[in-house]
Amino acid sequence: MTEPADNISSSTEASSIARRAVLYPNHYCWLVLFSALDIMLTHTILQGYLEYNGREVNTFADFVIRHTGMNGAIALKTVSIVTVIFICEYVGRRRPATGQTLANAIVGLSTVPVIIALAQLAGVALGLIQPVQPSSPRSSNPQAFGVLFLDIPSSSPTTLAA
Repeated sequence: MTEPADNISSSTEASSIARRAVLYPNHYCWLVLFSALDIMLTHTILQGYLEYNGREVNTFADFVIRHTGMNGAIALKTVSIVTVIFICEYVGRRRPATGQTLANAIVGLSTVPVIIALAQLAGVALGLIQPVQPSSPRSSNPQAFGVLFLDIPSSSPTTLAA
């Protein structure tokens, strides 16, 4: 007795998924690229623009950077990437459609800090974001936008919340 065509195709698809080394290699490449860009841009903003008093918005990442420097941030990012890949593989092998959606969402979310950091750097280059005046006290309520907090003097209406 033969199986219906639908069972054969789903059985073939299931065995194909089980045999692949990783389910979403292209997604993982994009994730690694955007994560590397995030680290590079964070380093550029934190080290290259000290007069803007920038800091990492992610509290845990900020703690890691303050205590271990960029090497710690790289280690944290690496652990995060590996964890995300394991989760995608676990979900994708059990529910391929959900795994695909998860992989797409992760790549999309990994672009957010990169886009925001590039926007901040563009704002600085265009003069839309001004350095914090040394005589002004640190703002008790800095405005947040993206991967960094930048203290923005309240008397300057032309500065961007960054």
